[in-house]
Amino acid sequence: TRIFKKETGLTIKEYITRQKMREAQSLLRTTALPVSFIAAKLGYCNFSHFSYTYKKVMGLTPQEERGSAGAP
Repeated sequence: TRIFKKETGLTIKEYITRQKMREAQSLLRTTALPVSFIAAKLGYCNFSHFSYTYKKVMGLTPQEERGSAGAP
C-alpha cells in the first residue's frame, strides 16, 4: 500500500472511490437510470452517503451532474 500511495499519490481506498465516482459520472451523463439505482450498482446501500461522496470527489451532486450533462 505504501508503494501504491507513493506512485499514485492516493490511498487504495481513495483510488477505488474515484474510479467508482467516474463510473457514476459516466452513467449519469449517458443513461436515464435513477440515481439511487446507480448508487446501488456501485455498491452504495445508503443513497445519502453516495451523494455526499460524489459531491466530495466530483464537486457536484449527482443531480447537478445529471442536469449539467446536456450543457455544452
